[in-house]
Amino acid sequence: MINPDKERNNYNKHIKTLSQVTEQTLKKLGLYQGYIEFKINKEWKNIAGQHAKEYTAEIKIINNKLYIKVLSSVLRNEINMNKDHILKQIYELLSIKLDDIIFY
Repeated sequence: MINPDKERNNYNKHIKTLSQVTEQTLKKLGLYQGYIEFKINKEWKNIAGQHAKEYTAEIKIINNKLYIKVLSSVLRNEINMNKDHILKQIYELLSIKLDDIIFY
């Protein structure tokens, strides 16, 4: 006899959340990196503060590293001293694990 619970579990294994499907689709289309950059830009004020938002000209992700163009040397030093905290904030808010922050 067929166990209905076992069939249900097998069926549920193949169900994906909307965010999983969206992520897979963006990766297939080559748009995922731009989407992540957009999300970080959108949350940058919450991640690094209002001052950082005002003096950050550009944010890019290349090879799993966050590249930031900062217009203030003081802000660059502040972000550099708080790299670990900022990377942790990005992970907590957006579930994105980045390796390092590089300034240009």
